Amino acid sequence: MADRFWVGGTGNWSDATNHWATSSGGTPDAGNTPDSTHSVTFDILSHTAAYTVTINAAASCLDMTCGNPLTGAPTLAGSSALNVYGNLTLVAGMGRTFTGALSFRATTTGKVVDFKTIVMASTIDFSGIGGGWTLEASSSLNNGSSILRSTNGSIDTNGRPVTCGTFDSSAANTRTLTLGASQISCTLWNFSSSVTLNAGTSTITCSGSFVGAGKTYYNCILTETAPNIQNANTFTNLTRTATDTVTDSLKLYANQVITDTLTINGYSSIARILVSSDNLGAARTLTAATVVVTNADFKDITGAGAGN
Repeated sequence: MADRFWVGGTGNWSDATNHWATSSGGTPDAGNTPDSTHSVTFDILSHTAAYTVTINAAASCLDMTCGNPLTGAPTLAGSSALNVYGNLTLVAGMGRTFTGALSFRATTTGKVVDFKTIVMASTIDFSGIGGGWTLEASSSLNNGSSILRSTNGSIDTNGRPVTCGTFDSSAANTRTLTLGASQISCTLWNFSSSVTLNAGTSTITCSGSFVGAGKTYYNCILTETAPNIQNANTFTNLTRTATDTVTDSLKLYANQVITDTLTINGYSSIARILVSSDNLGAARTLTAATVVVTNADFKDITGAGAGN
């Protein structure tokens, strides 16, 4: 199928009559609206000045490429869904007010996602059955406080930084997540047992609930005032950092194993951390090789391992 090229500057994605051509700088036509079989390109001939493309209705494409605009950087706008069935490549310097759902629906592996440094604000879902996506080496995935969801297929963050609100991989489908040396920052980590996790040497910094699904993690840092850990997980290093408040806590819903260092540091002798079981009177066990603790209190916690 012929590719589609944006022309004519600012407009709505659905307005093929004025904006979609079959060649770079070509003539638009009403019959050129892209679908999942068409790769779309925004390039130097899309417009000579900055312009805005609004996703005004549910849209689909194969690959989406924002090339070097030189004189006119695009802004992606709108709130309708955008479905990408291939690769996605944004360009540094482009704008983004788009808030619609962004779904990656490839059903084959080898797909590349490159957000450059553009901060997104969408629910991003990797959902294609059999799909496989890798973050490009020049990319970071900054999804603000929005949801990043793994529903199907395999994702390789390629050691790149990832920021989101909820990192959601709670669906029951079989899939794989490879983190490498990525630095992950999220509000909620929500996993299911059907995920194959290759944690590498990654660091996950989580400010809320950590639903670990019994997986093995490398570095995990829990922040804010009242995080909790659910399921019986294994960590190489687990760190609870404190804030300047007397209500700081860490609640355990199951036993945890730390193969290297458990670090729990309260803010001060007054602003202490309370480490406790989620169930009063039901002890949880912390097994650790090395333990570093200051300004912390323990309730219904059993220590084990060399660091006990």
